[in-house]
Amino acid sequence: MEQIKIAIAERHDILRASLVEHLGDEDHFEIVFDTAGGLDLMDKLSNWKVDILFLSTSLLGFRGEDALKIIHESNEFPNLKIIMFSNEKDSEHFKELIKLGINSSLIKNAELGEIIQSIETVHKEGYCFNKYFTREILESVLTESETK
Repeated sequence: MEQIKIAIAERHDILRASLVEHLGDEDHFEIVFDTAGGLDLMDKLSNWKVDILFLSTSLLGFRGEDALKIIHESNEFPNLKIIMFSNEKDSEHFKELIKLGINSSLIKNAELGEIIQSIETVHKEGYCFNKYFTREILESVLTESETK
């Protein structure tokens, strides 16, 4: 299986270290770098080739959403796939993340198997949204269309 190059941007040291350790145990994953800060993330992305960015909504220096905007507006990383890592379960927040260009989103308490599956699916197919988010967005869209 092809090596998937992964970067992890997560403010919380314990969670970031756990992701690095567990994802690094997978033979087909290569952890290229990890960081807690937004400015460091942008610097490292410019210097390293990464296939998948695990991006938290909360970084040191600025929000993950701000990093997402900068990444997409720069057009410097056209092939970078982004999996947003969040505590948010709000469908409106999730819709905004989709508009900003995420390829997947996971809740921070996701099981390791779900994280691995999300990375593999995003790498292969370009996107992966779990059942919870898919249902939330579908319900939100249906509610919006009923009120029009």
